[in-house]
Amino acid sequence: MADLNKFLQEAAALDPRVETLVAYLQQKSMVPNISIVPSLGGSTGQFEYGQGLPPQGTVSIIPRNKMEDALNTLSHELTHASERQILGQLYDPPSKGGELIHGQFQDAYDKLYYKRKARATSPDKVPRKQMAERLDPKNAKEEYRGSMGELAAFGVGNSGPGEGVYKGAPHLDPTMATEFMILLDLASRSNKVNPKQEKK
Repeated sequence: MADLNKFLQEAAALDPRVETLVAYLQQKSMVPNISIVPSLGGSTGQFEYGQGLPPQGTVSIIPRNKMEDALNTLSHELTHASERQILGQLYDPPSKGGELIHGQFQDAYDKLYYKRKARATSPDKVPRKQMAERLDPKNAKEEYRGSMGELAAFGVGNSGPGEGVYKGAPHLDPTMATEFMILLDLASRSNKVNPKQEKK
């Protein structure tokens, strides 16, 4: 995209989700390259990273008839990008004076996402999946829609004013979005006192 900063500024001005996600990724210097493509084989958007791609990854989205739907797709894909950075940040040592907020961030991750120190067979090892299964047993067991990464991304992406895609039961997406935004806020606050920028 010719002017990524301008595009993101306009998107952030229209949608607080995009603003929050972009602000965190900018803290990490890991805003993905974003492009508009004619087709993605049935998908409306895609986040990719890995060999042969820039360290921050790339986001591709297809043109949408309604701006709200485009912002939902962008929010979905930026959630994937942010989650990747959150996981890397989780293992950064806290800076001096940042121990409390970093500990709160790690604690929230364990309570909302994945209990790192729990036994693999522990029934509460993966709190996000447990919550999803209580709210929407059908979608939570679906291999793609109920996967760990997609639960948060669909939650955030479907929490805007557009139509949304692949929606879950009434409380699934709002709950996943709220829990992810809590974690993102703590990650952002922790990063401000510990601005180590890992190119994960």
